[in-house]
Amino acid sequence: MIFKKQNNILIVGKRGSGKTVLGLTIALEISKSRKKKFFVYKHPNIEILRENLPKKIDVHNITQFEQLYDISDAVILVDETGREFDPLEKKINNRLRKILSLSRQNDISFIFVAQSGEMINKGLFSMIDCYIFKKVNRGHFDTERRHIKKRYEEEVLQLTSKKKFFIDYADGGIYGIYPFSLPSWYNEKLSNAFRKKENKQLFIEWM
Repeated sequence: MIFKKQNNILIVGKRGSGKTVLGLTIALEISKSRKKKFFVYKHPNIEILRENLPKKIDVHNITQFEQLYDISDAVILVDETGREFDPLEKKINNRLRKILSLSRQNDISFIFVAQSGEMINKGLFSMIDCYIFKKVNRGHFDTERRHIKKRYEEEVLQLTSKKKFFIDYADGGIYGIYPFSLPSWYNEKLSNAFRKKENKQLFIEWM
Protein backbone atom coordinates (compact mmCIF):
# COMPACT_ATOMS: atom_id res chain seq x y z
CA MET A 1 0.00 0.00 0.00
CA ILE A 2 0.94 3.67 -0.15
CA PHE A 3 1.75 3.57 3.56
CA LYS A 4 4.69 1.16 3.38
CA LYS A 5 7.31 3.52 1.98
CA GLN A 6 8.00 7.16 1.25
CA ASN A 7 5.54 8.72 -1.23
CA ASN A 8 4.35 12.19 -2.16
CA ILE A 9 0.59 12.25 -2.55
CA LEU A 10 -1.84 14.70 -4.17
CA ILE A 11 -5.51 14.69 -3.12
CA VAL A 12 -7.94 16.64 -5.33
CA GLY A 13 -11.63 17.26 -4.73
CA LYS A 14 -14.29 19.92 -4.50
CA ARG A 15 -15.01 21.86 -1.31
CA GLY A 16 -16.83 19.63 1.18
CA SER A 17 -15.96 16.37 -0.57
CA GLY A 18 -14.00 15.04 2.40
CA LYS A 19 -10.50 15.46 1.01
CA THR A 20 -9.15 16.97 4.25
CA VAL A 21 -10.31 14.08 6.41
CA LEU A 22 -9.00 11.61 3.82
CA GLY A 23 -5.63 13.38 3.94
CA LEU A 24 -5.61 13.24 7.73
CA THR A 25 -6.53 9.55 7.67
CA ILE A 26 -3.67 8.71 5.30
CA ALA A 27 -1.23 10.86 7.27
CA LEU A 28 -2.19 9.14 10.53
CA GLU A 29 -1.82 5.72 8.95
CA ILE A 30 1.65 6.58 7.63
CA SER A 31 2.66 8.01 11.00
CA LYS A 32 1.39 4.96 12.86
CA SER A 33 2.51 2.16 10.53
CA ARG A 34 5.93 3.61 9.71
CA LYS A 35 6.54 5.32 13.07
CA LYS A 36 6.97 8.74 11.48
CA LYS A 37 6.52 12.16 13.05
CA PHE A 38 3.31 13.88 11.96
CA PHE A 39 3.32 17.53 10.86
CA VAL A 40 0.72 19.85 9.39
CA TYR A 41 1.70 22.95 7.43
CA LYS A 42 0.42 26.25 8.85
CA HIS A 43 -2.72 24.82 10.41
CA PRO A 44 -4.96 27.74 11.49
CA ASN A 45 -6.01 26.09 14.78
CA ILE A 46 -3.66 23.33 15.88
CA GLU A 47 -5.48 22.90 19.20
CA ILE A 48 -8.67 21.80 17.41
CA LEU A 49 -6.61 19.20 15.59
CA ARG A 50 -4.97 17.96 18.78
CA GLU A 51 -8.29 17.79 20.62
CA ASN A 52 -10.06 15.76 17.95
CA LEU A 53 -7.42 13.35 16.65
CA PRO A 54 -6.81 10.04 18.47
CA LYS A 55 -5.22 10.76 21.86
CA LYS A 56 -1.94 8.97 21.21
CA ILE A 57 -1.21 11.08 18.12
CA ASP A 58 1.37 13.84 18.58
CA VAL A 59 0.90 16.39 15.81
CA HIS A 60 3.24 19.34 15.20
CA ASN A 61 2.46 22.58 13.37
CA ILE A 62 4.91 24.01 10.84
CA THR A 63 4.47 27.78 10.99
CA GLN A 64 7.37 28.90 8.79
CA PHE A 65 8.59 27.50 5.47
CA GLU A 66 12.19 27.40 6.71
CA GLN A 67 11.25 24.71 9.24
CA LEU A 68 10.88 22.25 6.35
CA TYR A 69 14.66 22.20 5.92
CA ASP A 70 15.14 20.67 9.38
CA ILE A 71 12.56 17.84 9.15
CA SER A 72 13.22 14.19 8.34
CA ASP A 73 11.50 10.83 8.96
CA ALA A 74 8.06 12.40 8.85
CA VAL A 75 4.71 12.80 7.11
CA ILE A 76 3.62 16.36 6.32
CA LEU A 77 0.04 17.32 5.44
CA VAL A 78 -0.38 20.54 3.41
CA ASP A 79 -4.06 21.45 3.22
CA GLU A 80 -5.33 24.17 0.85
CA THR A 81 -2.06 23.86 -1.06
CA GLY A 82 -2.91 26.54 -3.61
CA ARG A 83 -3.28 29.10 -0.85
CA GLU A 84 -0.07 28.18 0.94
CA PHE A 85 1.97 27.76 -2.27
CA ASP A 86 0.54 30.03 -4.94
CA PRO A 87 1.22 28.21 -8.25
CA LEU A 88 2.22 31.52 -9.85
CA GLU A 89 4.84 32.34 -7.21
CA LYS A 90 7.99 30.99 -8.85
CA LYS A 91 10.40 31.58 -5.95
CA ILE A 92 8.46 29.72 -3.25
CA ASN A 93 7.66 26.82 -5.58
CA ASN A 94 11.31 26.46 -6.60
CA ARG A 95 12.19 26.21 -2.92
CA LEU A 96 9.46 23.64 -2.37
CA ARG A 97 10.62 21.66 -5.40
CA LYS A 98 14.13 21.50 -3.95
CA ILE A 99 12.75 20.11 -0.68
CA LEU A 100 10.60 17.57 -2.54
CA SER A 101 13.62 16.43 -4.54
CA LEU A 102 15.20 15.39 -1.22
CA SER A 103 12.02 13.91 0.28
CA ARG A 104 12.97 10.32 -0.51
CA GLN A 105 16.46 10.81 0.88
CA ASN A 106 15.05 12.42 4.04
CA ASP A 107 12.17 9.91 4.22
CA ILE A 108 9.42 12.54 4.21
CA SER A 109 6.00 11.81 2.76
CA PHE A 110 4.16 14.96 1.66
CA ILE A 111 0.37 14.94 1.29
CA PHE A 112 -0.92 17.91 -0.72
CA VAL A 113 -4.65 18.68 -0.63
CA ALA A 114 -6.20 20.99 -3.23
CA GLN A 115 -9.47 21.64 -5.05
CA SER A 116 -7.75 21.28 -8.43
CA GLY A 117 -4.43 20.44 -10.03
CA GLU A 118 -4.50 24.01 -11.33
CA MET A 119 -3.70 25.07 -7.76
CA ILE A 120 -0.38 23.18 -7.87
CA ASN A 121 2.66 24.60 -9.64
CA LYS A 122 3.24 22.49 -12.76
CA GLY A 123 6.91 22.03 -11.87
CA LEU A 124 5.95 19.94 -8.83
CA PHE A 125 4.03 17.18 -10.62
CA SER A 126 7.16 15.17 -11.41
CA MET A 127 7.53 14.75 -7.63
CA ILE A 128 4.04 13.27 -7.11
CA ASP A 129 3.93 9.49 -6.70
CA CYS A 130 0.24 8.99 -6.01
CA TYR A 131 -2.90 10.77 -7.27
CA ILE A 132 -6.13 10.57 -5.26
CA PHE A 133 -9.44 12.16 -6.26
CA LYS A 134 -12.59 12.78 -4.28
CA LYS A 135 -15.82 14.04 -5.88
CA VAL A 136 -15.24 17.11 -8.11
CA ASN A 137 -17.47 19.93 -9.32
CA ARG A 138 -19.34 19.70 -12.61
CA GLY A 139 -17.03 21.31 -15.17
CA HIS A 140 -13.95 20.59 -13.06
CA PHE A 141 -12.02 19.21 -16.03
CA ASP A 142 -12.74 22.28 -18.17
CA THR A 143 -9.93 24.06 -16.32
CA GLU A 144 -7.88 21.15 -14.96
CA ARG A 145 -4.26 20.53 -15.88
CA ARG A 146 -4.09 18.92 -19.32
CA HIS A 147 -2.25 15.76 -18.24
CA ILE A 148 -4.70 15.21 -15.36
CA LYS A 149 -7.73 15.72 -17.60
CA LYS A 150 -6.42 13.33 -20.24
CA ARG A 151 -5.59 10.58 -17.78
CA TYR A 152 -8.30 10.76 -15.13
CA GLU A 153 -11.43 12.56 -16.37
CA GLU A 154 -13.46 9.46 -17.25
CA GLU A 155 -12.75 7.63 -13.97
CA VAL A 156 -13.10 10.61 -11.63
CA LEU A 157 -16.47 11.69 -13.05
CA GLN A 158 -17.82 8.32 -11.91
CA LEU A 159 -17.40 9.46 -8.30
CA THR A 160 -20.87 10.49 -7.13
CA SER A 161 -20.47 9.88 -3.39
CA LYS A 162 -18.25 11.15 -0.58
CA LYS A 163 -17.93 7.53 0.50
CA LYS A 164 -15.60 6.70 -2.38
CA PHE A 165 -12.33 7.90 -3.83
CA PHE A 166 -10.27 7.21 -6.93
CA ILE A 167 -6.59 6.39 -6.57
CA ASP A 168 -3.71 5.93 -9.01
CA TYR A 169 -0.57 4.62 -7.35
CA ALA A 170 1.47 2.94 -10.07
CA ASP A 171 4.33 1.94 -7.76
CA GLY A 172 1.96 0.02 -5.53
CA GLY A 173 -0.12 -1.46 -8.31
CA ILE A 174 -3.25 0.31 -7.03
CA TYR A 175 -5.68 1.85 -9.50
CA GLY A 176 -9.43 2.39 -9.34
CA ILE A 177 -12.33 3.46 -7.12
CA TYR A 178 -12.32 2.43 -3.47
CA PRO A 179 -14.75 2.95 -0.55
CA PHE A 180 -14.03 5.42 2.24
CA SER A 181 -15.85 5.80 5.55
CA LEU A 182 -15.38 8.67 7.98
CA PRO A 183 -13.13 7.58 10.87
CA SER A 184 -14.60 7.44 14.37
CA TRP A 185 -12.48 10.40 15.50
CA TYR A 186 -13.74 12.73 12.77
CA ASN A 187 -15.41 15.98 13.81
CA GLU A 188 -16.72 18.80 11.59
CA LYS A 189 -14.43 21.19 13.46
CA LEU A 190 -11.44 19.61 11.69
CA SER A 191 -12.66 20.73 8.27
CA ASN A 192 -14.21 24.01 9.44
CA ALA A 193 -10.89 25.26 10.84
CA PHE A 194 -9.59 25.77 7.29
CA ARG A 195 -12.91 27.04 5.99
CA LYS A 196 -13.02 29.82 8.58
CA LYS A 197 -9.51 30.93 7.66
CA GLU A 198 -10.42 30.96 3.97
CA ASN A 199 -13.59 32.98 4.59
CA LYS A 200 -11.61 35.49 6.66
CA GLN A 201 -9.06 35.85 3.84
CA LEU A 202 -11.83 36.42 1.26
CA PHE A 203 -13.32 39.14 3.50
CA ILE A 204 -9.95 40.88 3.82
CA GLU A 205 -9.45 40.79 0.02
CA TRP A 206 -12.99 42.18 -0.51
CA MET A 207 -12.27 45.08 1.88
